Amino acid sequence: MGTHECAKDPVQMDGIRLVNQIHEVGESQVVWKNVSVRAERLTGPAMGESDVRLVKLNQDRDALPIHVSYDFQNKPPSESALFRWGDRRPWNKELRGLPILAPGTSNWTSSGIKTQQPIVGDFDIRVAFDEIQLKSPQKGQGTGVFLQLDFTDAKKTQINAIFNLADSGIYEFDSQIRINNESGKPTYRNTGRRNTSSASSLRIARRGTTVTVISQASPEADDLIVSEYEVNDTAVADVKLHVHTGGLVGNSQVTFKFMDIRASVYEPVGVEP
Repeated sequence: MGTHECAKDPVQMDGIRLVNQIHEVGESQVVWKNVSVRAERLTGPAMGESDVRLVKLNQDRDALPIHVSYDFQNKPPSESALFRWGDRRPWNKELRGLPILAPGTSNWTSSGIKTQQPIVGDFDIRVAFDEIQLKSPQKGQGTGVFLQLDFTDAKKTQINAIFNLADSGIYEFDSQIRINNESGKPTYRNTGRRNTSSASSLRIARRGTTVTVISQASPEADDLIVSEYEVNDTAVADVKLHVHTGGLVGNSQVTFKFMDIRASVYEPVGVEP
């Protein structure tokens, strides 16, 4: 077909498309048989080595020296180690978890809970939830459950693992990164996506400077890698679990069951590892 000069930057998520296009009235049909991609490095859910990578991640996770588990089913959230915003209803053991309700508003708001002490070095963080009640968002918005990490680097890097309900009615696991540009304005980029019909947990792991975002559709299901990419090795300022409703559509609610943190260094106040 021919060759031409092109950029050497990484191809973005959804950057390779198979298109059947017609310019005049009529009909055009194509049957795609297969796609072969060869590259110096490939990442994302299409990779066949996902299980192998998860085995290594799990082995490394079990070797991390610090293990702190916040069990919201049996204990109220620690007031010294965790901070709540939005929904601050008293914890009730009979509810078997921590319900978080997020009213829909005209602005981007959320309700949730976050850690208050930094995490240094390698880490592996999982949040489990159920009783998911997500309101369909307004057009152009999304309603979702977030596991969000804010880093301490100069660009204020933020990593998001999201169980999202799109305005199309499709449920999906999303991976997203936010960094500030030179003027300080935040820019967001999706780094991975998997369609799903259910969710039970979100997980983010870092080994060195590599971050892996992982999803789980049910407690019995295997973990699935949503994305894997290079970030940095700076400390994580806080870990947020929160719920967002996309627009004036009512209330969304999710019950958080536990947050499990394994790390090289993490010293929450008033909590024994």
